[in-house]
Amino acid sequence: MDLIKSNFLRSFQGLHIVAIICLLNGSRSHASTTNTFDGRNRNWTSLLQDEIITNVQLVRIDVGDNNITEFSSDIFSNHRFLEVFILSRNKWFEFPPDKSFLSSNSLERFECTSCGIVTIFNATFSELTKLKELNLSGNSLSVIQSAAFNTQRLLKNVNFDFNKLTTLPEELLTQTTVASLFMNHNSDFDFQPTVALAKSKYLNEFHCNSCGISKIYDETFAELPNIESIFLNNNKISTVNSKMFEKSRNIISLALEHNILNDFPMSVFDVIVKLKSLCVDGNPFLLSAKNAMKKYYRQAKLRINCTEEEPKNYFENSLPAEPTKNKGISDAFIASYLIILLAAQGAVIGMLAVYWFKIAITDKDDAFDYSSNVLNDHDVYNVS
Repeated sequence: MDLIKSNFLRSFQGLHIVAIICLLNGSRSHASTTNTFDGRNRNWTSLLQDEIITNVQLVRIDVGDNNITEFSSDIFSNHRFLEVFILSRNKWFEFPPDKSFLSSNSLERFECTSCGIVTIFNATFSELTKLKELNLSGNSLSVIQSAAFNTQRLLKNVNFDFNKLTTLPEELLTQTTVASLFMNHNSDFDFQPTVALAKSKYLNEFHCNSCGISKIYDETFAELPNIESIFLNNNKISTVNSKMFEKSRNIISLALEHNILNDFPMSVFDVIVKLKSLCVDGNPFLLSAKNAMKKYYRQAKLRINCTEEEPKNYFENSLPAEPTKNKGISDAFIASYLIILLAAQGAVIGMLAVYWFKIAITDKDDAFDYSSNVLNDHDVYNVS
């Protein structure tokens, strides 16, 4: 009897624990639903909506695809749990020039993709000290002031894809812990001579595919000692050398596909010894350059996560034909021909000069016997 009672109590305790877990999961699910507000496609021009203002428990607010142009920076001052604010595709929205566009002690992620943003001012994010993720892709962003991120010490990921940036302030990331920076499809962006891309000991990966980069300078990555991944596909880079990476020796992944490289010096491998992935397909390498690195490339198994999917287009499989001797007319032949031509021309001129002289000294009153001229000795010219 005691054994049955003991087993019953154990079973009851087990059921009790399961019931508690179910209740907790249900509460979390309910909380995640009620704490998320979806205000997309409402044709709103303002955020002064009771559904937002009165629900101070909101964790996520999405008001994308509206016509919002401005709002009070303290509109979420009572939303102590707000972590995500999405304002994407409000195409007329811009940041005010003289103050933080929003004030929040809890916001961690802000998105305003495809808005009307042109400039990030020094004050724009000054009252968003907990910000960790920023996505401003698809705007017309062309100017970022140098102190724009001075209060974002927790910022990790920044996306500026598809904007109009031409350069970045060297000091932009100094006060942050940004690890990932995306700048793909800024078609006029280029590295500047004697200036570092950025100064940061935290930046881990940099993406600028399909930008306007024409050259990597020795200073470009000099202030990024811990960068590991660099993606520069579809640019106009013509040369690389070991000096470019001397102060960024932790590079693991380097992508330079579809540039205009003719060579990839083996000395680069001596500097970035941690390299695990190298993508260089689509470059017009010289045959000598390809042969020099092909063996090392295959032995080190550096083809990892490259965009080219067709093996026949891999740079190591698409070597150009060996150069052949020119079968056309050689320079020596042309020179010899010209010399012979000049000599013949000189001989003709000499003969004409002799006959002119002969005519000149002949008595003008005597008829000249042209039939004796070796150039044309026909009897018809005989005057005798």
